[in-house]
Amino acid sequence: MELILINNQKLKIMLSKDDMRDYDISCDSVDYSNTETRRAFWSILDEAKHRTGFDAASARIYIQLYPSKSGGCELYVTKLQSSPSESCPVRPPQGRELAFGFEGIDPLLRVCRRLALIGFSGGASAFRDEMNRACLFLSGVDDTFLDRLSFIGEFGEELDPSDLHAYIDEHGSCICSDNAVELLAELA
Repeated sequence: MELILINNQKLKIMLSKDDMRDYDISCDSVDYSNTETRRAFWSILDEAKHRTGFDAASARIYIQLYPSKSGGCELYVTKLQSSPSESCPVRPPQGRELAFGFEGIDPLLRVCRRLALIGFSGGASAFRDEMNRACLFLSGVDDTFLDRLSFIGEFGEELDPSDLHAYIDEHGSCICSDNAVELLAELA
């Protein structure tokens, strides 16, 4: 197993064909709802913590798995939130606030990537509801930047922030409490 600490929030894990056999996982049959798969992933992440200090248990994580030609795989593990027990603030900082809703996580990730590419630097938090719809709150949006956000309508719809806060308070869970654009852009 080869480990590359990309930054404090992201770790790359390269497993050989032999590693895959040792952990009893296969790219074709990885299913995180399966207890054995979860156990294998946490064994891998425990080893990574001991070798690199990357503590995946201290955060909500997003795992991407890519098969390699050699029969192994590459895993990218990204921390989405600093602590699973940390309450996720639903109220962003003061300033101009915008809210957007999306039919799933994928459109949210694409929007975050494009926002990062155009240099969005305000506050951002992301949530999802029980039906896996996603929403994004942007705060500190400068009036001169508003025209550059029109592309978001291709992926989702603009919503009233107050109404969305009330809905998320009752039906939502946090994906990323802070720096959502920066963190989620890497996943797109």
